[in-house]
Formats: sequence, C-alpha cells, structure tokens
Amino acid sequence: MNQNTAINIISQFEARSHAYTRLAAMDQVELDDLVTELTLEAACKSSGGVNSTDDEEEQERLIQIAERHASAINNEGRSSQISYLINNGYLA
Repeated sequence: MNQNTAINIISQFEARSHAYTRLAAMDQVELDDLVTELTLEAACKSSGGVNSTDDEEEQERLIQIAERHASAINNEGRSSQISYLINNGYLA
C-alpha cells in the first residue's frame, strides 16, 4: 500500500467516525428526517428514478416507494438509521 492510499483510508475513517459522532448526538426526529431526505434524494437521482420520467403518477409511485423504504429504516431504530446514513454517503 502506498502512502496516498494509506492517507485516503485514514481520511475516510476519520470522516466516518466524525459522522457517526454527530449522528449519535442527534435526536430521533432529526435522524428520521435525515433518513427520509437521503432516501428521497437517492430516488430522484437514480437511473430510472423520479426525475427520469415526466409521468406524474409514476413519479408519485416512486416517491411512495422511497418513503416506505425510509419508514422501514426509521422503524428499525437508531443503529440502523446511523448505519444507513453513513453507508449511503452522509459525512457530517
């Protein structure tokens, strides 16, 4: 492993550690909102997602799927929420 790779690994670890610390300090409502926001954002950006169609009914269907996914994550509790957020790009 070269020095740049080692530095990148350490930087990523530190960023994830910082994100975990911030998320762990948040109240439940904040975590719920972040999970919902990140899930809806992913649904809009993904290939075949909300923004890939002009059909309003299809857009609504995709949003409902994302909301159900966020709700399932939120119902699993704090550890699942924090894991989901960090594993899907939340870095404080």
